[in-house]
Amino acid sequence: MTEEMKVEMWLSGTFFFLCKHTKCCTTGYFFMMLAYQLAINFPSIQLDVNRAILKDPSLLDPNKSLCKQMEGLFLQPLQKLQSRLRECLPLMFIVDALDECTHKSPNEYLSESRDEGESESELSELISLLAQALHDPDLPLIHILVMSHSEAHICEAMQSEDVHPLLCKIPVKILGEGVAATISLDGIDVDEDIYRFLEHSFGKLQSCSPTFLQPMKDQIEKLAIRVGRRFIVTSTMMKFIDD
Repeated sequence: MTEEMKVEMWLSGTFFFLCKHTKCCTTGYFFMMLAYQLAINFPSIQLDVNRAILKDPSLLDPNKSLCKQMEGLFLQPLQKLQSRLRECLPLMFIVDALDECTHKSPNEYLSESRDEGESESELSELISLLAQALHDPDLPLIHILVMSHSEAHICEAMQSEDVHPLLCKIPVKILGEGVAATISLDGIDVDEDIYRFLEHSFGKLQSCSPTFLQPMKDQIEKLAIRVGRRFIVTSTMMKFIDD
């Protein structure tokens, strides 16, 4: 068991929503992706995942009930890990850009043929199901980090009776319960993080190319403000400068 645990990871699965990507714009592939990553990170449950799919191939249908997918592809494999992970670090799952879930394929993205209410209902169901997983006593200790812009329907789902008690800010003291965490992307902490990222990135550039002129502190501060708290803009800009 000790040898097995050396190859089994604390970060157990990630899903990044992307509105213009076929398999990342809806929740239909969410639990499929997590099941795949769980099977990679925890080889001992690969047979369990395979058996679940052989027993019900429709689990790989993106139109399958989200609840059924979660049961067959996520909860049941995790239940197999509970006793083995009891003394280990909690499992972490990261869900990024929740607001990018559109319930539309890329071909439909510019059309109005799909009701926005469908994606809102889809996300509300996903959030509720993840909360159920955090409450499940038959699972190993898990944490779910969810990142999203503060869309009204997402905030409403997060404030529901079954989800709200699980929400907390980071850092958090682990007390033996599953934790869903929220981080504000609208505060001064983000400005400071972007400043540190820029400072570190410029420092790396100078170490690779001694002739590179390092910007002054006030210039980095102004740059951090101008990117508007958007890490993707900051990262893209630094890659452009590096090239």
